[in-house]
Amino acid sequence: MTEDMDSPFFNRVRMASTFGALVLIVMCSDVRINAQDNLLVELHSGPPPMKFLPASERSQLSGVQDSKARLKTSIGLAEIRLLRAEQFTVDQLFISATTELGVYQAIIEDALRFLSTQKIDSNKTRDLYKRLEIQLRLYAIRIEAIRRVTPLAYAMHVTSVWDFCDSARAKALNAFFCDTVVPLRSTDIEKTSGVENSPRNPTVPVNRP
Repeated sequence: MTEDMDSPFFNRVRMASTFGALVLIVMCSDVRINAQDNLLVELHSGPPPMKFLPASERSQLSGVQDSKARLKTSIGLAEIRLLRAEQFTVDQLFISATTELGVYQAIIEDALRFLSTQKIDSNKTRDLYKRLEIQLRLYAIRIEAIRRVTPLAYAMHVTSVWDFCDSARAKALNAFFCDTVVPLRSTDIEKTSGVENSPRNPTVPVNRP
């Protein structure tokens, strides 16, 4: 015996079909909106900040020959740029903030290049690497604070600077421990230097036989 088209059974079937169609429409709309949002972020974020060492900073660094004084100068210049980036972020001048972070990154890269030219098995060089590592650990916290209050369109650039800072810290630690450690990626461990649950952690010393 066939069911009447107006029976409760067919009414429930029609309601279920209508509801399913509405859900599908909403899902498709969400996908389209998310795609549009991502496109807008890409269009408005622009290219990443240029990493460059201004002439003033280059002149100050080239005029310092002593390695300890050179690193101290690099840290001082990096501090100035990071302070400017923090202030620009507070003022919501995010392009200017990321520009300052680009210069900051160039200064740290220059410091790593300079240290790589020093005698690696020297206690003095090891101490300089350790000092840089400690400073980079503090910088990473401040850069993460900048990222948290930066709009998505610019936050991706801040994240890339954070990634660089974390990688530079790992390199400094590797150089400090030299051949007494097994080099690890910063994502391979969960604890180092008393810091737990950090996004990425650099190498830790191990005892070789």
